[in-house]
Amino acid sequence: MMLAQATVESPFAGWVSAKHAEVGDLVAPGSPMFTIEALDPVKIVVDVPESSVRALAVGGKARVEIDAVGGRFDALIDRILPAGDQRARTFGVQLVLPNPEGVLKSGLFARAIFELGSTEVLIVPARALVERGQLQGLFVVDASSVAQLRWVRIGARRHDESGAVTGDRVEILSGLSPDERYVTEPPPELVDGMVIEGVTAASPNSENASAENTSDAEARP
Repeated sequence: MMLAQATVESPFAGWVSAKHAEVGDLVAPGSPMFTIEALDPVKIVVDVPESSVRALAVGGKARVEIDAVGGRFDALIDRILPAGDQRARTFGVQLVLPNPEGVLKSGLFARAIFELGSTEVLIVPARALVERGQLQGLFVVDASSVAQLRWVRIGARRHDESGAVTGDRVEILSGLSPDERYVTEPPPELVDGMVIEGVTAASPNSENASAENTSDAEARP
């Protein structure tokens, strides 16, 4: 069939981002001719730490910064994915923002900023953690100054461009109470049941969570 005798239809209005056939090519009925992207509104998916996602809700507001276009845009939370990334300890959050002039394009790098307010969290020095494979623990000290290794669950940690963990503090999500004591710098020879001196008391008042949580993202149509 000649092109003049056929009708090429798009299921929605948008922009052509890719062409899959050239003039003179033989294509079968139903074959895709173009890739069409609807960029108004734009959808952005960001990874939010599990410790922060509980403060978000569908319909909530966010600010999106996109360096490539030099602007800051208002967005709304459209969806919070029900399953998280167990390794990264993050959940996907989908944002939508209007793009009537088509300034925003698919694939642009963006930063999403959520207003979370202030809340008390339990923070310990990263050097206090004892790691055994995929597990993290603390040497908790009882009233008799006896140390016991206890596994804890920590919040998401930041990584640099090489993938190395950054930051000298970590959030404890579970496994440690505010009034318990722990060893801040456990020596290699420290084992369960050892009596020690010079421990530090953990306190949730030692750190307030930031009022803003920033996540990096890629804009998607």
